[in-house]
Amino acid sequence: MNLRARKSTLRRDLKENKKGNNIFVKVVIYLAVIAALILGVFGSAVYFNGQSQRLNREIAVNETEIYKLDREIQNLKFSIEIKSKRDYIFEKIAQNNLGLRPADPNQIVKLIPSVYDFKNETFKAKKIAYSAKNPKNTKIVSD
Repeated sequence: MNLRARKSTLRRDLKENKKGNNIFVKVVIYLAVIAALILGVFGSAVYFNGQSQRLNREIAVNETEIYKLDREIQNLKFSIEIKSKRDYIFEKIAQNNLGLRPADPNQIVKLIPSVYDFKNETFKAKKIAYSAKNPKNTKIVSD
């Protein structure tokens, strides 16, 4: 009986089997890591594509809202322009029977735009009173 020879062959077979399993496990792990990387790249591409589409939809909604608001601003400017005309104002005064009359020419006071006084570091506005009948008789009311 050759027990010793048989034990050594079993040991050799186990060592070879372990080496084979080791290589197999390494290959499986390597392939799993590569598959995980590929899936990660693919998943992130899908995620970012979805985010891009969502942002594009939001941009389109905001652009339409901006367009609507621009149109509303134009309409309001046009409305202000119409309602600030003298004829419109007098028409509304007559419609509502407010009993207003034009100002007496002696009541008209014109303000000159402010001037900055560098000495006192203040703004000055000059009041000028003039008559609509005779604008040559203009006088400075305050300085």
